[in-house]
Amino acid sequence: MSGTMNIIQEMLLAEHSRRQCDAIIQFVGNNRSRFRALLDCMCGENAVLSQRAAWPMSDIGIRHPKLVYEHIQAFLDEWIKPNRHPGIRRNITRIFEHIEIPESAAGTVLHHSFSMLEDPQEAIAVKAGCITILQKFTGPYPEIIPEFTFLLNNLKSTPALKARQKRAFKALKKKS
Repeated sequence: MSGTMNIIQEMLLAEHSRRQCDAIIQFVGNNRSRFRALLDCMCGENAVLSQRAAWPMSDIGIRHPKLVYEHIQAFLDEWIKPNRHPGIRRNITRIFEHIEIPESAAGTVLHHSFSMLEDPQEAIAVKAGCITILQKFTGPYPEIIPEFTFLLNNLKSTPALKARQKRAFKALKKKS
């Protein structure tokens, strides 16, 4: 195991706090090999490391999307992997909300955003993120608007989802 991987694992296991998350973000920065080590922790089998790595990964991915693009398939695979901690999916969804989705990944992200939005077992934060992702896709793919509108109208809302629904309906109204 590399020294970088050891350092990141030690940082992840030391504590789970905003302060420690920020320290990891600072340590990784936009360094490719450190990013890869953090990604390996997030995608690994150790549940604690995976969950804890997802939090700083989301901030780093948003700040440095080029690093995400280099590993887009790993993010997609991890995003749709069943039986993972909801925090992992939530943080990857957060990245996808904020970055430009590469055309090569658009179909997969669209399909799974719809699936996650429809899934009654999916975490509310993930559903909220999927609303934002799908809203972004209505520009380049206007043919999804009817299905997206149908889902929004039939979504069992919670307070967290109502704000996203309202924002999406407002954006869709401007497009019509």
